[in-house]
Amino acid sequence: MDAPSSPAYEPPPCGQSATTPGKRKATSDDPEASDDEHNELELSDEIGSSAMQSSPLVASKSSTTPSLKQLGRHLAKRSKLRPDQLQEVDSFTMAATKAERDVHLLVHILSVKNTLEKIVVEQPKFEVTKYLDDNIKRIALSVLLSANLARYTGPSAVTPVEERLKRDRFGMPPNVERNTADWKKVIQKIQYHQTQIRANFKRLIEASVEDKDPAQHDTVFALAKSMAVGACDVTVGLCARVALMRHVYMNGKPDKDFWPKVNEKLASIRNTAQGNKKRFSRGMTHYLTKDHEVHGISNADEGCDNVVQTKFQQEIDDALES
Repeated sequence: MDAPSSPAYEPPPCGQSATTPGKRKATSDDPEASDDEHNELELSDEIGSSAMQSSPLVASKSSTTPSLKQLGRHLAKRSKLRPDQLQEVDSFTMAATKAERDVHLLVHILSVKNTLEKIVVEQPKFEVTKYLDDNIKRIALSVLLSANLARYTGPSAVTPVEERLKRDRFGMPPNVERNTADWKKVIQKIQYHQTQIRANFKRLIEASVEDKDPAQHDTVFALAKSMAVGACDVTVGLCARVALMRHVYMNGKPDKDFWPKVNEKLASIRNTAQGNKKRFSRGMTHYLTKDHEVHGISNADEGCDNVVQTKFQQEIDDALES
């Protein structure tokens, strides 16, 4: 028995699209499309629209801004900002793009910069007070009286005073040493006082040998005590320094290159000692012994062997030694 034959496929007329057998393409132009097919199309459109709205990639501004605004208000209140500042926070959180927020930040940074510059301009000029000046003079004297000082002029004498001032401050404004113009005023005071102190040392040396009779000269202990004026105790180390100064004064031209000659003598002793403290001490003791021979010695001179230096002077000595 022959199988029933399928009807032959006929291509659609020109201009009409092909459809799957048993189904018809549902379009709004097709008057014969069923109601079920129309419902399927509408449901499909609604699902697609809903999916796009719920996607994180297309989240609306209204879904993110409220949380930023709440956070901004919370932080603003915790930081105790003013009401007008709170409004600025709201405006910042409502900015639609990062570029807008960057503009807000730039404006605020420039505003803060202007305020800081105004504060700096309105600050009073730094001046060395009497309290600070008195302490500069005290430290300057202690440095020049130290038995550990390398040179009596230049940075070797000035820098130790600077370092002590930076440590103890004495009412100086914070970071004043970073302002070159202001710190220059401090350095000038240090240099002034040390110049005056050195001049006084030289006058006292000259006065100590005025009498032609060496027996009438001041002993080195008495001379050192007049130089210290109570700022420190007179030790063997200080007496040796003063003896070296008087040796330079007596064996050179007092009015010419006195302090450079003293510096040269100290440098020569250090070079000979080659860093050995005992050798350096022996070199200084040589000048102290010669001074005793020429200008005499007293019981006070002999008694300074066991003198313990004052706390402040010892701190200066230790700083110079290190």
